[in-house]
Amino acid sequence: KSVGRNSFLILNCAPQADGSVHPDDMTRYQEFGAEIDRRFGHPLGEIKQVPGREVLLDLGASKEIGCTDLWEDYRYGHRIREYVIEGFDGKQWIPLAHGTAVGRRKIDRCTPRSVTQVRVRITQSVGTPLIRKFMVHPGAVPAAAAVQPFAPPAGQAKPTASS
Repeated sequence: KSVGRNSFLILNCAPQADGSVHPDDMTRYQEFGAEIDRRFGHPLGEIKQVPGREVLLDLGASKEIGCTDLWEDYRYGHRIREYVIEGFDGKQWIPLAHGTAVGRRKIDRCTPRSVTQVRVRITQSVGTPLIRKFMVHPGAVPAAAAVQPFAPPAGQAKPTASS
């Protein structure tokens, strides 16, 4: 399955009648973008534009990863049909993630592990696989500012699980 699992992200924030975006909605967009950047904007390692059935990413030192981020160069079609991602812990290769249908991008969470290298093995493909980018991200990201509990506007009831 791919990142969006063939779906769209619907934010349910329509433009105002004059075509502008309401300031409250713009604030949410900015917060959403900041959270994506916080989680995925500072990879621990990255490699780009690699053709072939195996990609090796050397992290230079032992680093704890908890998320892999595989991008397929799909300009020539979706070629990857199945893959395995493994990390080298200094003694052996350990499985981190596996999957199918990378599409544009596939993010896999894994049990946080300290590894020095990460490899992607394409086990099934149509033609030569083309990796656009492969990145790894930390297992735990620093806590964001506390999320405020929902408070309905004055005069409105707080939604329940059945509403």
